[in-house]
Amino acid sequence: MMQINFIGNFMKTLILTLTISLLFSLSLFAEAMTVYKSPTCGCCAKWIEGVEQQMDIKIKAVNVSDVNKYKTKYAIAPKYAACHTGVLGNYAIEGHVPVSALKRLLKEKPKDVYALTVPGMPTGSLGMEYGDRKDKYNVIALRKDGSQYIFEEH
Repeated sequence: MMQINFIGNFMKTLILTLTISLLFSLSLFAEAMTVYKSPTCGCCAKWIEGVEQQMDIKIKAVNVSDVNKYKTKYAIAPKYAACHTGVLGNYAIEGHVPVSALKRLLKEKPKDVYALTVPGMPTGSLGMEYGDRKDKYNVIALRKDGSQYIFEEH
C-alpha cells in the first residue's frame, strides 16, 4: 500500500514539474516584434505601448528616416500602407492592427498570408484614440498569391 502511495505522489510531482517546465520554456519562446517607424510619430509609440501591455510582448521599436523602404521590403503596396511597419514571426504587420487580430494571427498561423494591414490611420484604432469617436475599418490579410481578404472588421 505504501509503495502505491509513493508512486502516486511521485507521478503527481513529476507531472507538476513537467507542466511548470513546459510553461516556462514556452514563455522563453514567446513571439517578439520589431516595428519600423518615424522617430516623431506619437501614434506609433502609443500603438506599440498598447500592444505590449495587452499581449505581454516586447516590441523593438526602430526609428528610421525612410519607413517606405520597409514597406517595399515586406511587399506592402501603397494602397495598404499606414504609418509603421512591423514584423511578427513570419508576418508583416502594417499600421494600427488591433490586438485581437494579432492574437488570432498567432493562433491560426495562416500559411497563405504574409501580412496584416490596417490601411491609413483610422480614428479610434489602437494608438489613434480620439474621445468616443471610432471610424469603422477593416484588417486586411495579404496572401502570398497576391489576393487579399478581410481578416477582421472593426
